[in-house]
Amino acid sequence: MSEEQHHHLALPQGTRIRDFEFHRVLGHGGFGMTYLGWNVTLDIPVAIKEYLPTDLATRKSDQSVVPQSSRVVSDFQWGLERFLDEARTLARLQHPNIVRVHQYFEAHGTACIAMDYVEGEDLSAHLERKGTLSEDELKGILYPLLSALEVVHQADFLVVVYFEILR
Repeated sequence: MSEEQHHHLALPQGTRIRDFEFHRVLGHGGFGMTYLGWNVTLDIPVAIKEYLPTDLATRKSDQSVVPQSSRVVSDFQWGLERFLDEARTLARLQHPNIVRVHQYFEAHGTACIAMDYVEGEDLSAHLERKGTLSEDELKGILYPLLSALEVVHQADFLVVVYFEILR
C-alpha cells in the first residue's frame, strides 16, 4: 500500500465517528487529512476532511487530536475555528462544481467535514497521462473552475483550489 494509505497520524481503517466510517487516506497536507469514508446512514461513499495540522498537532493513542505544546494551543484553536468557518461556508454554497457538504462536526479534539466523494483524477496525473492540453480541453477545465470560484468569491471566502478531472 502507498504512503497515502498508511500516514502515521491517520485514523485506523474502520474507525467510526457518528454516521461515518473511515476507510483510507486519499491525501494529506499541512492542515489535515482527507479520507475515503462511508456514510453508514445514507449508505454512500463520502470524502471526509479532518483538521489535523501536523506542524501544530498530533494524534494520541485514544484517537484524539491535541496541540503539540502549550505554545501552539491558540494557533491550533484559531485554525480549527477557520476550518469550521470553511465548512459552514461550503455547506451554504450551491454550484455544480463545488462539492456538496453533507455534515461537519467536532469530535476527538478536532473537526471533520463530510462531503460528496467525487471519483476522478487530479490534474497533475491527468497531465502526466495526456501531456499538453488542447485549448478546448483547457477551456473545459478552466471555465467550470472559474464559475465555481466566482461563487466562492461572492461569498467572500478564500479556498485552496484542488480539483480533479472527471472521467
